[in-house]
Amino acid sequence: YKQFQEERKEKQVGWSEEVLLGMEINHLMKSIKTIANLLEVGFGSAGVEIISSNLEQGNSKILYLKQNGMRVLRIFLFCDIRQFTDTTEIMKHEIFFFVNKIAEVVHSICHSLEGAANKNIGDAFLIAWNLSDESFSQNNNNEGFTNPQESCQADKALLSVLKISIALYDEAFFLDSVCVSAKRAFKEKIYDGKGSLIKIGFGLSAGYVVQGTIGSSKKVDATYISENVDMAETLEGLTKSYKVPLLMSDAYYHLLSKERQMECRQVDQLYDKNFDAIGERKTIKIYTWDMDLDNYW
Repeated sequence: YKQFQEERKEKQVGWSEEVLLGMEINHLMKSIKTIANLLEVGFGSAGVEIISSNLEQGNSKILYLKQNGMRVLRIFLFCDIRQFTDTTEIMKHEIFFFVNKIAEVVHSICHSLEGAANKNIGDAFLIAWNLSDESFSQNNNNEGFTNPQESCQADKALLSVLKISIALYDEAFFLDSVCVSAKRAFKEKIYDGKGSLIKIGFGLSAGYVVQGTIGSSKKVDATYISENVDMAETLEGLTKSYKVPLLMSDAYYHLLSKERQMECRQVDQLYDKNFDAIGERKTIKIYTWDMDLDNYW
């Protein structure tokens, strides 16, 4: 089809744009692009490579469940909407408008900074940033990854958190589709008088994960499995105990540029229940990046 278009331009055969747009092959190309976009949205960031590898094999059968997982490097951002149970009770059926507004902001900001949405879990979102395996190394002290070439990705993930937190102050946008009575009840029950009306907790981690598919021939999900994914979720949960909106692992912290590292604050040092190869208990340092968001907004 591309060759035909080039020949048409060279020979100037007189085919009009209306005729070309009406051709069956043009409609097929549009349909294929639409299907590809739907697959990308449905499977998320982990599914793009899986779909590509299956298509390259040229087999019409579903092969997703017959493939081994693939070991990759990623940065993970886990976001969770605070007081979601109370919010659901107040908004009832309008909760979908509210959550989708937040998802729109989270996904748009992260995608603009090269992040890719992987999962939407009701009140939570998982975002991933790619890291290159070839130029990546991990030091022997388990202090994380130290390649300066990857600091840009880590800085973008941190910038995403800051931009999302600032956007949460625009409560009119998020409550635009909610009825007046629900807005009033939401403000009376949820708002604590500090910061933005809508609050999200964030957890950032980085490391090796296994990328693959889970499910059956009836339903398949493309996902990541690793303690590093769980770490992002765990850190987000700990933000409530430490009373900070963001916590990051030491592995992620050492990915940041030196300038961003100087701005971070160590919150605590945790002891892992597991032991390393020489029998010593592992320690995990956790950090935060203090946000004075009232001055930003």
